[in-house]
Amino acid sequence: TNRSFRQLCVLKFPAQPTTPSLTSRQWRLFCTFPLTHLCRDVWYRSIHLKLPSRSVMHRFLPEVSPINLCPVCQSHPDSLQHFLF
Repeated sequence: TNRSFRQLCVLKFPAQPTTPSLTSRQWRLFCTFPLTHLCRDVWYRSIHLKLPSRSVMHRFLPEVSPINLCPVCQSHPDSLQHFLF
């Protein structure tokens, strides 16, 4: 059933803490900073650790994404840190 599938997913992939460590003042600054919607979306997702990557896909669906290497450099695992820096 749907419920048992969700319980299995929770057991197999425990949730990671996603609470961003920004103060309300920093959030106001972020919201008023002149960014395009696309840029704001990327930064918002990175703050919440929710940017998609091959590492995440490989972790959840290894049969769909058999390797977790960066598609650009092919030498490091594709992760949020690697994407941003």
